[in-house]
Amino acid sequence: MPGLRGPLQRIMHDVIVVGDTAWDIIVQTADMPQFNRDIPAHIHQGPGGQGLNMALAARSESAEVCLVTQIGTDPISRQLARHIERWGITGVFTRSDPLTQVVSLVRPDGERALITQSGRGPEVNPRNVPPARLLLLSGYLWARPGGPERVLRWLDWAHQHRMTLLLDPAHTDLAREIRGLLDRVDWVLPNHDEWEALGRPLTPNVLLKLGPKGARLWDRHHWLDLEVTPASRVVDTTGAGDAVAGSFAAGLARGLSPEAAARRAIERGRQVVSRLGAI
Repeated sequence: MPGLRGPLQRIMHDVIVVGDTAWDIIVQTADMPQFNRDIPAHIHQGPGGQGLNMALAARSESAEVCLVTQIGTDPISRQLARHIERWGITGVFTRSDPLTQVVSLVRPDGERALITQSGRGPEVNPRNVPPARLLLLSGYLWARPGGPERVLRWLDWAHQHRMTLLLDPAHTDLAREIRGLLDRVDWVLPNHDEWEALGRPLTPNVLLKLGPKGARLWDRHHWLDLEVTPASRVVDTTGAGDAVAGSFAAGLARGLSPEAAARRAIERGRQVVSRLGAI
């Protein structure tokens, strides 16, 4: 298992997260929508986005966190910026409309379907961000305009500063596109479908997120199965995998073993599914 790289002095943050901040509209309904039909639902709105979800989970583990993200110029974006500051996260913002917005349709069993209006993603030059112990990249960045070039720029910068690199593939289709990045990161954090799409890699290290079944940890030597106590009630799975990724990153950055960091992370994910909304 690779250790944390580079000198730890002069480090301002434990974790840098690069990814989306979004405004989530969560629609909880027993019936899937159909055209020309009205259905009852419970609707919740609030902050979300994979980048922010991961950053807040890392911050919840007492890590010092920098979030490199995009917000818009509208009132909701200004509200999101205030939330990020109040949570003690350092925000480095690209201000560009539109803000990423997500409608999540949630079934009674907690599973969801996402409808997304994507923003451009963060267009920050890594050289303008102080290095940290660990960099956590959202795979969604790859799908944004100029995304591949931006991802490679972040990877090159992180390698120059000898940072530990974590990549969350974010989506099954994206996983197929980013297979070539695996030899440039220390950890990949897929769910089962994303891992299959990646070609079931055993290089680099793997934290395989398995939802209610917990997780599997591969450290280039053997698999370790990590079970989780089932949530007493699954309300909404939105953001659970993001919470696992952010918590795991924070644990590694703060010196926990991969096993200890992963156990804390899957517990964090269990907590998230017990309520409506990712945050």
